[in-house]
Parts: sequence; C-alpha cells; structure tokens
Amino acid sequence: MGKQLAASRCDGMESRGERRRQGSAATARRIPTAASNERVRGMQTSSIKRQPGEGCGEASGVGAGLVAVVIPYYQREAGILARALRSVSAQDWPRERLRVYVVDDGSPQPAARELAQVPEIADRVCLIQQRNAGPGAARNAALDRMDSDVVWIAFLDSDDEWMPDHLSKAILALSQGYDAYFADFYQLDQQVSAFSRAGRIDPLRHLALPYGESLFEYVGDMTRQILTGNVIGTSTVVLRQGTIAEVRFRNEYRRAGEDYLFWLALAQRGARFCFGARPSVRYGRGVNVYSGARWGTAAFTATAQDELRFKLACLRELDVAEDLRHHLMRDVERLRDAWVAGCLHRVLRLRPMPLREVLRQRRLDPRLWQRLARALAAKVGLGRSSPN
Repeated sequence: MGKQLAASRCDGMESRGERRRQGSAATARRIPTAASNERVRGMQTSSIKRQPGEGCGEASGVGAGLVAVVIPYYQREAGILARALRSVSAQDWPRERLRVYVVDDGSPQPAARELAQVPEIADRVCLIQQRNAGPGAARNAALDRMDSDVVWIAFLDSDDEWMPDHLSKAILALSQGYDAYFADFYQLDQQVSAFSRAGRIDPLRHLALPYGESLFEYVGDMTRQILTGNVIGTSTVVLRQGTIAEVRFRNEYRRAGEDYLFWLALAQRGARFCFGARPSVRYGRGVNVYSGARWGTAAFTATAQDELRFKLACLRELDVAEDLRHHLMRDVERLRDAWVAGCLHRVLRLRPMPLREVLRQRRLDPRLWQRLARALAAKVGLGRSSPN
C-alpha cells in the first residue's frame, strides 16, 4: 500500500494483543511493503502450519475463539455501511467474540457517520482511516492491524449483508480441521443463488461434513476451480488466522483479480477448503468497481486491464497443467480484444483516456499496445493502401 494510516480508533476493545501493541509502536501497525507483496507474487507452496490440536472437529471447541470481521469501505451513499454492520450485529454468534475492522478507504461518505447509526455494535468496531488505495489495500490494512488473539477472519464488503447464521455455520465447518470456508450467495437483484445460476459446483460431488447441515469439504483441485469457474464470493469467506501467514491482497489490482490471487495463494500453500451449500450472503448495491463497469466507460477499460494483468500473472507465476495454460491464454486473448474495443470506443468518441494507465499497460503487455495501434489505424483508414 505504501501509505501510512491516517487514523485508527478501536474504542472499547483493549485486548491483551492491544495492550502488547501499546508497548511496541514498531510492530503496532505494520503496513504491507513491496517486499511482503513480492513474497506472495511467487504463489508460495509452503504448507499451512497448524498448532497441535488446532482444528480437530468437535474437540477443537466449536464456537470458541474471536472472530475478526474485515470491511473495506468506500461508498458515496449514506446507509450502506450501516446496513452491512447491522447484518454483523444480527449474527447468532456471541457478541463478545466479535471484533469488526472497518477500513475507511478515503470514502466520500465517512465511515464515522455510518457508525453513529449502529450503536448496537459500534463498541465492537475498530475504525481505520487511510487515503484511497483500493479494496485490496484496505483489507491488508485490517489484516496488518489485527490482534494476535484473533482466531477467525471473515471478509464482508460494505455493500453486502450476511444472513444471521453465516458465521456460526462457517466456524462449525472450519472447526472440523479446515483452513478456508466459502458459501453460496445471492448476487445483486437475484433470487436464484450463485451456485445454482453458474452450475460450477455440485455439492453431491463433495464430502458432506458430519456436524452441519449443507456443509461440505471441497474435494478436488481448488486452483483449477478458481481459474476455470471461480465459485468463491469474497463476502462469504471465513479463514483461520494461521492460514494466511504473510499472504496479502495484491495492492496493484484495484478493480479485478486481487481476490482471486489471494485464494490462489492459499490453495497453492495447501489450504483445506470447505463450503456451505446454502446461501448465507446477499450482495447489495453500492460502489462496486466490477459490476459498475459498464461498456464504453473508463471503468470498463480499467477493469478489463486489471483482469488481463491478473490472467498474465497466473501464466507467469502458476505451475499448472497444459490445458489450464491454454484456458488462461484464451482468456488473455479475449480480454485483449475487450480492452482494445473499449479504448477504441472512447478514442473515436473523443472521450478522455487514463493516459498513465494506458502507458503502464504498454509496459506490461506490449502486444496489447500493438493491437490497439492496428485497430485504430484500420478504423480511421490509415491501414488501407493508397490508390494508384
């Protein structure tokens, strides 16, 4: 992220980890550095390390442990964050075992104003404020600010809502020896769940867990699942704290890909995944850099650019089967075409282009620039031969 936190307020939550932090300012707010991100770039394959007795079914103490909820926040409309926080407050999880990290990522609608609307949970909230750096950097700020007594980490985007049993189901599943949990969810304005609409995961092909209804062990190659038909919605994810180690979201991907790369890094490290087959999250309407990127807009071009960079990163960094490489290369070609078409649309209509981002993309993917130049030349007739 490269930016210092502007402010941090964690009223009423002076845990043992917090008191230790006060005694050591040097470790209190470690900001992810370029070096720490570089460690993640290699998609390291070192295995997940667990403490003795950690994650052993019922013996591990289902329902025990502090849950940290991570909410990156950037919204223009009032009431959106308050709605998400009410869904956290409504969880059938002990309130004293909740700690909510809200990262105000330079939001036009201040988070502090939203917190005033939810006094029922405000004293469980640690508010972190920073200049705008994107959702990945905001999540990293919370991860690096997190107390050592946190056992579970749950992600929630500020425009989404959890159903009341989301956390309890997730932790019931994780407590049976798993590292990462995800669940079915309802996408924006949908009444049919994401799993059902996409048809990319069939619970009957996975191992049912003994202590929970509609909870399953994921059986198969998670890397392949993510690359060919990702089923993981960020707001459904709950992790064991020890799972993530130094893994962080990639700050340079502000519009697409940072979450996929995070799940891929966990899969490459050998994380064991489980999932809930019943929807436990409903996605809402707010500032969404992905779903809000309409064709022909600068946001569309920027999103296609980040998606393309993500696919190229996978080709560089992942050791995958040949068929997966071909799949990724087809995606790369499709995204190159989409990016060129988006740029051409804006240029021909004399709409401004983010020149700095275009030049940056030229360095990262020279073929893309060449394709754009050829398309532009053909469109304006410069590619046609002159008459004799």
